[in-house]
Order: sequence, then C-alpha cells, then structure tokens
Amino acid sequence: MSTQLTARDSQRLTQARDAHLRGELAKAQPVYQRLARKYPRNQDVRSLLAALHLDTGRPEQALPMLRGVCQARPRDADAHYNLGIAHAALGAWQEAAAAYRRALGCQSAHPRAGYNLAVACRMLGDTAAARAALLDEFERTPAVDTCRLLAEICEQGGDADEARTWAERCVEIEGAELSDLMRLVRLGYQHCARSANVATEMLHTYLAYAEQAVRFAPTDPQSLALAARMYTQAGQFRCALPLLETAVQIAPDDAELRTLFGVTLCTTGDAVEGWRQRTWLARAAQPVDAHGAQRWTGQAVAGARLLVTCEQGIGDQLLYARLLPQLVDRGLHVTLQADARLLALLARSYPGVECTADAVVPGAHDYFCSLGELHMYADTRTPARLVTDAQQVRAFRERFTGKRTLGLSWRSHSDANGASKNVPLASLAPLLTLPDITIVDIQYGEGHSELAAWCAAADVPCEPAPVDFNADIDGSAALLAALDDVVCVSNATAHIAAGVRAGAGAQTHVLVGQRPVWHWLDHGDDVPWYTGARLYRQQGLEGWDAPVEQLMHVLRAEL
Repeated sequence: MSTQLTARDSQRLTQARDAHLRGELAKAQPVYQRLARKYPRNQDVRSLLAALHLDTGRPEQALPMLRGVCQARPRDADAHYNLGIAHAALGAWQEAAAAYRRALGCQSAHPRAGYNLAVACRMLGDTAAARAALLDEFERTPAVDTCRLLAEICEQGGDADEARTWAERCVEIEGAELSDLMRLVRLGYQHCARSANVATEMLHTYLAYAEQAVRFAPTDPQSLALAARMYTQAGQFRCALPLLETAVQIAPDDAELRTLFGVTLCTTGDAVEGWRQRTWLARAAQPVDAHGAQRWTGQAVAGARLLVTCEQGIGDQLLYARLLPQLVDRGLHVTLQADARLLALLARSYPGVECTADAVVPGAHDYFCSLGELHMYADTRTPARLVTDAQQVRAFRERFTGKRTLGLSWRSHSDANGASKNVPLASLAPLLTLPDITIVDIQYGEGHSELAAWCAAADVPCEPAPVDFNADIDGSAALLAALDDVVCVSNATAHIAAGVRAGAGAQTHVLVGQRPVWHWLDHGDDVPWYTGARLYRQQGLEGWDAPVEQLMHVLRAEL
C-alpha cells in the first residue's frame, strides 16, 4: 500500500491543514479521516489527524497515532512535542516530560517544548528542573508566559525577591495582562510591608505600576485595593481613600475591602466613619448573639446590661477602653471582656466598668458590641488615663534613686506591620550620648541581650526590666510611670506608657514610622487620646535620622 499521496490528495491535505490552522476543525476533520483510511502509513496524515484529536479534546485517540509517528520519525520534534501534549492531557506527567525532552533533543529551539517541560516538571514536584527549563526557554525566547510561570514558581518556593524580578520582566514584555501587573504590585507591596527600610526609588516604581493597573482596570476593586495598599506603604493615606471608596461601592460585601477602607479612614482622623466601615459586615451578619442579646447601636437604655468584647491586642484594648466611662454615664451597666493580664489595670482605671476574662454567661446581658464599635457612639477624642498601683510606682522610683532613667523599647513583634515600626538600635545611638543616662530595658519579647550588648559597647549603664512586660502588665505600667523618660516605637508598650504617664504630666516619646498604625494618625506630633505622647515621625522609608534628631533636641532641652 502506497504512502505517497497523489497530487490531488496532497492538495486536499494542504487545504485541510490550512483550515485546521484557521480553527475550522469541522472542515479539516473529514478530509484527514478520509486520507488516513486511504494512506494508513502516511505519517504526515497521521500526525495531522492526531493533532486534530488533541485540539478537539480526544488525547486518547491521538496517543497511539503519535507513538507510531515518533517511532517512524524519531527526529520529528513536533511529533514528540504533541506526544507530550497527549500524555499531559491524560495526566501522565512523567511520560509527558520525557516526550518534551525528546522534542528538545531533536530541536533545541522548539518554540513550546521547554515551557511545557517546565509545566510537567512542576506537576511532578521537581521545581528545580522546572526553573531550569524555564530559564533555558527564556534565554531562547523571552515570552510572557515563561516569566509568569517563573514568578509563580519562585513565589511558591518562598523566593520573593526572585519572584518580583520575574514579575517585573513579565510586565515589560508585549502580551502581559492585568493579572501580571497586579501580581507585580502585590509582590512589591509585600516587599515594602516586610522591609524596615525601602528605597524611595523602589517605592515610586511600585506606585507607578499600581497606578498603571488602575488605569487598565478603573472598575476592578482588587486593582483599586492594591493601588491603595501601595499608597499606604508610602504613607499617602489620603491618596488611598478615593480608591478604596470606589472599590467598596463596587464590591460592598468584600470584608477585606471594608476593613482596609475603615483603617485608612481612621488613620486620617475619621474614627467614626472608619469604624462604621470596619464593622459594617459583622454588624449586618450578627444582629443577635448566640445567647439572644441584641447588638448595641448606641442607644441609652438606663439599667441595660451591655457586654463589650475584645478582638484586639493589648495596646488596642487599653486605648479603646477609654470610651467605656461614657457608656456608664448614660446609665448602662457595662461588662468588658478583656485580656486577663489587663484586669487589674483596667479595674483601677475605670471603676464603674465590670472587667472580666471569663466566658459569657447565657442571659447575663441585654446587648453586646465589640470594643472597636464604641468609636461610632462615643466621643473619640476622649483622652486615655490609666491609673497605676501607687505603691509599685514608689518602689520603682526608690530603686532608681539618683539615676536619670530612660526606658527604651525599639521593636514591635507584630506579624502584620512590625517591620515598619522597628527602629534599629544603631539609629538610636545618639541616646547613648546623653549625660548620666541609665537605659532601662522595657522591651517585651526578644532583644534583651542585644540591648545590653549595645549599651555595654558604649559604656552606658543598662538596667534589665524588673518586670515581665508580657505577663505583668500592671507592674509594667507602674515601672513606666516611675521612669524619667520613655522612648518607644508604636507598640503595646507605647500605649501603656502614654496612658499611665499622661496622668502624671510626664511625656512619652513615640517614634512613628511613615506607615503608622491608625492610633498615631498620619499627621501631627500628637494625638488627642494620649495627651502626654510626643510623636517623632519618619520622614521617608530609608531611615530614622530625622525623627531621632528631633527626639534628641527635646531630650537635651530637659537637662
């Protein structure tokens, strides 16, 4: 039986192949099938029919044909490549990878075999081989999908910097999509968020990409949110607000968007609307709790029992609790469910409020709300006043008699934004030049040995904290009240210090990053709720020289 097509059949095959390439599969299929029956050993016909089977989702029919073609023409790169496609469609990734490798062995510059080999290796869990295949592919042909897959593999492997590099290359190549641009902005945001110092040029680069994404998709809430996040990383919260307002209008049920919008509003000074946005969905979803208590919406019902719950950290609870006496003044019986470590300090500071760490007793309350919700129903500018144990304060002052004490906390252990708060000890070196100073360690968590070594190197006395700042909040508050000066970053210690020292007319010096937590607002050198707190704001993301210099000017003036 002849394998050589007649001139007429050769013309028919060419016409059918052209239709196939145009996507007219129904037109090409009967011609291929007729010629395959007439010339069962013609590998061109079998190869084209197998390719059509792949294009019509029938890899099981293509597989035996392609095996025969590859056996008859072992140097046919396209046949091996298509065999790989068939194996991949059937989930046989090991066989697919082998076929792609044979295709590359026949034609090292095959246009898709390298990329598909990487996909197969990735499916097999061999990310090293996948990356190697993609790098070779990129060297031959710098394509968008190659960069895209490299970025995905690097990100999943934890190599964020390399992922960012490939994501940036991806958007620079023709054919990039909005999703590629959004990946780059997201990776850029994550880099900035976890970095203590960010070069201004890099920040502006990612801001430009974020703005480009918004121009491409001005009604896509995720593009708007990403751009807003980049603005907040730059400390430009007021630029983020209109983007978030639009995003929330488009996707009103997106809890993450509502929260981001609310936090940004709070940071710019609008705590009432900020908390309305932050709690919007929770209030709508749970008008009644599991025990039948109704969600409180600000009404003054004399004698009503209100349970206030806390989902925030230590510092937030201390700050927000300042609003509770206003509710008592309205005739409500208020129970605050707080962290057990805060009970002594809160009970002393707000005697009209019942403070407990116990579980809710069914039927014990008429209303409930979260502590943050109080910002919608109370005067948010009310200053915090925390009352310490006077006897403990006296004991600490006696302990430090004759010393000028400066309590220092330079680190936050927050997973969310600790990097933007932390100040390297090297940046605080001017503190060690203050005359007759004794540094007192008021850092919670890790870092005590680092501080001791830093002071020892400068021959400056360093006192270890006489209390455990993690476990003994009441004792920590008394210590902070007894010190001559307190310098800290915007962590839980700052809230305790600012709350207890305000009542004694003493200042708390807080170093605030350009990306502040909302409690410290985005402007000014003070906040209304901590009347004794003096803020020293970072003037860029590359260092702390300016705020430390301002701090030193104030501390020297006290001498």
